[in-house]
Amino acid sequence: MLNSLNQPAQDPPGLSRAQFNADPRQTAPQAVQYDTCENLWQSQGGVQWEHRFDGLGPLQRSAVMLYGGRRSLGLWQAKPVSSQASATSP
Repeated sequence: MLNSLNQPAQDPPGLSRAQFNADPRQTAPQAVQYDTCENLWQSQGGVQWEHRFDGLGPLQRSAVMLYGGRRSLGLWQAKPVSSQASATSP
């Protein structure tokens, strides 16, 4: 088994309850002010081997499975404008 996934996506901030009730598919207006992207990259692989024995002994079947994977997630969080201003600016 081999599998690989590369999924870039936008991850906008959530909606208030009133915004959600009005239109659950909308995007919060402040979402366009920030680049709130999310990148997910994942790969995995595995091998399974199984052997059945013909004898009537206690060991009738044996199986071995190997699995490995790697995952990377990049996430940029939105910050309010007030926290982006310099501490010395008016």
